[in-house]
Amino acid sequence: MTTRWLFTRNGDTAFYQVGQYLYTQNGNCVFFEKDGWFFKTNGGDPAYYVSDNWLFTPKGDPAYYYGDVA
Repeated sequence: MTTRWLFTRNGDTAFYQVGQYLYTQNGNCVFFEKDGWFFKTNGGDPAYYVSDNWLFTPKGDPAYYYGDVA
């Protein structure tokens, strides 16, 4: 399984993804993916959706993008 990295719009490392799960840099699992939406692991409404290598808020604002760690 590959690890994918997510970055803030400013280019700072935010999360890494393994399978359906997003983790903080400290290894804490904070989101899981279902049907293209990311939900907090502790429940609730969808937090982000995936489109064109970006994670967007439910309102459509770009939040994070997938990239490579240098």
